[in-house]
Amino acid sequence: MSPYKTRLTKEPLPEMEHRSLKDVKLHPLLAGDGQGNIERGSKLGKKNPYLQHLKQPAKPEAKPTFPHVVLKTKEAKPNPDAELEDLMRQVEDDGLEEPALMVKLDTVRWWDACFVNQETGLVCYDSIDNTIVDPPPCPLPLALVEQLHAAPKPLHLTESERKKLRRERRLQEQRDKQEKIRLGLLPPEKPKNKLANLITTATKDLSQAGAISEPTLRELKVKAEVEARRQEHDKRNAERALDAVGKRDKLLKKYRPDLTEGSVSSLLVKFDFNLLDEKAKFKLTVNARQNHLFGILCLFHEKCFAYVEGDAAGIKRYKHLCDSRMNIHACIVHEGVSLRPSFDTFTVYTESQFDAKRALIAAGCEDVWRMLQG
Repeated sequence: MSPYKTRLTKEPLPEMEHRSLKDVKLHPLLAGDGQGNIERGSKLGKKNPYLQHLKQPAKPEAKPTFPHVVLKTKEAKPNPDAELEDLMRQVEDDGLEEPALMVKLDTVRWWDACFVNQETGLVCYDSIDNTIVDPPPCPLPLALVEQLHAAPKPLHLTESERKKLRRERRLQEQRDKQEKIRLGLLPPEKPKNKLANLITTATKDLSQAGAISEPTLRELKVKAEVEARRQEHDKRNAERALDAVGKRDKLLKKYRPDLTEGSVSSLLVKFDFNLLDEKAKFKLTVNARQNHLFGILCLFHEKCFAYVEGDAAGIKRYKHLCDSRMNIHACIVHEGVSLRPSFDTFTVYTESQFDAKRALIAAGCEDVWRMLQG
């Protein structure tokens, strides 16, 4: 027989032994109490995952962690509308003709206190009317009043706009003059005879109709009138012309800054004396006077500085001179704004630094000297 073939036998199988149910152990998942709780000692814990869909018993309320802390609940806010409705309903039930409105005295504002009885809290309707009481006018600050009454600043016009205004003004003046002549308020003007309108004016004037026969005499007469008008024009110009003092005052008024209170700019510059030549000293002096700056210029080997005061534009030009236009290693020590000018002239000190110090102390600028020391 081949070793690879199994021998089939008809031997009977052994009978299965019947075991008792006491010896059979249930699975831990099936050994619960039907509510998802697993008996103690099982490895799956206290909860049965297969019975989680069932309703679990309610847990007892947890005790607070801090028993000494008392939690306060929010009280309901009183509804004033509901209280008012209750009050009105109560008044209607009592049979009153005019319901009286009662308010709490602690909730009345100061502007409504005059309409409420301070003892009973009832609103006094008799004191309420349709009169509007305006409060007394509040006085404006002095600075605002001065600003409102200040003269408006002149408007800078272009050349074409100035010509247009002048043309319209002269035309209106001519029309007013013609109207006065027509009404008889002014005598009629004499014809303005010129060589260009010699024949026209002669023919219009009937009294001089015979002058056409003598054109040379007519020409001489017209030339005399033209010369008289020119002399009168020159005379009026000479009367309006300014003298040397008036011209100087006019230029100072035009170019000198208006150093009002709070608009005075100041500049303190320190120089290296070894780099200052005669040309640089001349520029520092002349530019300060041309820009109408006030202050002092000390040119000494120990203290070489310039303290100037003036308007913002002049200070800006002088600062540009010291920083860029000259190679003198200028150091800007201080730049600010003061209430009023301390100097009224520009002085140059070249002999001693103590003269400049005395000038600063006399002007009340001791801080300038302290800044130079620092």
